[in-house]
Amino acid sequence: MDCKLLLSVLGIIISVGNALTPSIVIHSRRKTEDIYQVPSYYLRINHFSSISWLLYSIYLLDIGLIVVNTLTSVLTFVSIFIFAYYTSKLWEFYIQYLVGLLVVGSLCLSALIVKGLGVFCTILNVATFLANLESIQQIISTSNYTYIDLRMGFSNLISGSIWLAYGIFIQNLSLIISNAVLVAVSTVLLSFHTYYRIFRKNRAYF
Repeated sequence: MDCKLLLSVLGIIISVGNALTPSIVIHSRRKTEDIYQVPSYYLRINHFSSISWLLYSIYLLDIGLIVVNTLTSVLTFVSIFIFAYYTSKLWEFYIQYLVGLLVVGSLCLSALIVKGLGVFCTILNVATFLANLESIQQIISTSNYTYIDLRMGFSNLISGSIWLAYGIFIQNLSLIISNAVLVAVSTVLLSFHTYYRIFRKNRAYF
């Protein structure tokens, strides 16, 4: 098995697990106020980012990327749907989803026309990961490390590392930049979680 295929297969498997993680976290917190600690902006932007990457994958005709982004688009939709369901915001979800789909679809089409779809995907991906930084503000103000979920942090770090290696291997700058940012942001989030968990002990939560 060549290196590209190996990285692609690993990336698909890990990305599916990564896309499933928010749904698991939301479900585990559904009966507590901790569900509101899940960054809703991240969930929404992450889904539309997956859709934009799916369109870019089709443009590149890269089978591995097409498969993984199809799966993650479906799974990230599930995560924002169950978040809306558990927080009783389904109507708000439907409206925001339709508007978001129209906006992202229009921007992707415009970017494709000017051959800048990869750049747009990178910007949206970076915005997704930066949305996670909202958790840092919350953890600093409350000293509650549960604002940063360990499962989501680790899954993002592993997924980003694999796709960063894949991007370097195929020499795709969009993949390299977006996943380098993901690795960096995930490392920062995990560092904050570890610091506040060990040195600023609060109630235990996994």
